[in-house]
Amino acid sequence: HEKDAMKELRKQEVESAGPTTIGDLIRAQMENQG
Repeated sequence: HEKDAMKELRKQEVESAGPTTIGDLIRAQMENQG
């Protein structure tokens, strides 16, 4: 269910912030997960 939550969050971020910001966010998320 965590992936679904991230997918929703990602969609909202893309609509409000744009692809560059979301790309940085996803990169940070991946680094946090190791």
